[in-house]
Amino acid sequence: MYYYILEQQKNKNSESLVNKIIASIEDLQIMGEAVKANPIQKPDELAEIGLSKGYNTVVAVGSDSIINEIAPIVAKHSAVLGIIPTDPNSSFFNLIDCSTWNQAISILAKRITNEFDLGVLGKEKVFLSHLSVRPKKNNAASVKVIFDKYEVEAPIEEVIVGNSYYKDEKWAKYGFSDNLVSIYLKSKEAQKNSGFFKNLFSAPKTSFTSVFHAHTCHLGGLEKTLSVFSSDNQFICHTPIHVSVIPKAIKLIVGKK
Repeated sequence: MYYYILEQQKNKNSESLVNKIIASIEDLQIMGEAVKANPIQKPDELAEIGLSKGYNTVVAVGSDSIINEIAPIVAKHSAVLGIIPTDPNSSFFNLIDCSTWNQAISILAKRITNEFDLGVLGKEKVFLSHLSVRPKKNNAASVKVIFDKYEVEAPIEEVIVGNSYYKDEKWAKYGFSDNLVSIYLKSKEAQKNSGFFKNLFSAPKTSFTSVFHAHTCHLGGLEKTLSVFSSDNQFICHTPIHVSVIPKAIKLIVGKK
């Protein structure tokens, strides 16, 4: 039996989507107990309640934030996590090998599971997908990243600290349970020419990305602090930050192995 935790909805459109999701779950006859988060009962508290009742599969229905919030609770109890993202741009679709909420529901019934690492921000903040580190107003800034045995300094527009997913698949890791985080330093090439001749003889600006894989990293801005955001753009904290990995910490229901 599945224990569904529904995110508290902010508007009628999101409520309508959740009603469609519940109807689809009922049609596939994979319904269990469904509860909705509210100001009194937070998602992590509801997860603890469901697991204490004996449910061994918790399904998070909502944004990336609620999925990241529930994941460490499920991992702590050695249970299984199912995911139904409601954000069409969710970073979790690639993780579970589907592209829509309908497909996310359909894979629940098949119950194929795989083990994944969990990323750790600082000592306690756990995340399943990735973090975004960037300066205010998306301006360029210099960053310093210290790895296990070396360090890197570079001008960046954004740093993605990816535990298990990143949109540019050519930089993706070979697996999601390799005990590594991936650090993507994103910037742009500067243009040397200016004025009229720039348009004639100079190629347009092109972005470039440097990627590093490590067990741990320490990251901070050189001239100023940078802001850290969740995968759905929710502010978390400011730099400096330390990131590490808990290997093969959680089982997820996925589309295929």
